[in-house]
Amino acid sequence: LSGIPGGQVGFLFFVNIFIFVLAFFLDIIEIAFIVIPKLAPVASSLGIDLIWFGFLICVNMQTRFMHPPFGFALFYLRSIA
Repeated sequence: LSGIPGGQVGFLFFVNIFIFVLAFFLDIIEIAFIVIPKLAPVASSLGIDLIWFGFLICVNMQTRFMHPPFGFALFYLRSIA
């Protein structure tokens, strides 16, 4: 993963797309306990601040509430409307 073209930006782009796709199928807890421990050492070796990396991943994982196939926020908004 550290050899992805683009350095830090390429790695962050790949990770965000990867997490976004995984969020279609996995829960936040599963991503946090299985995927993030594998990505954090690579981010650290590339010189990415782990606090901001975690914040970026958390914001990305929260988008799972707004897109199908589960989209819990869509169900909540539909019931309110």
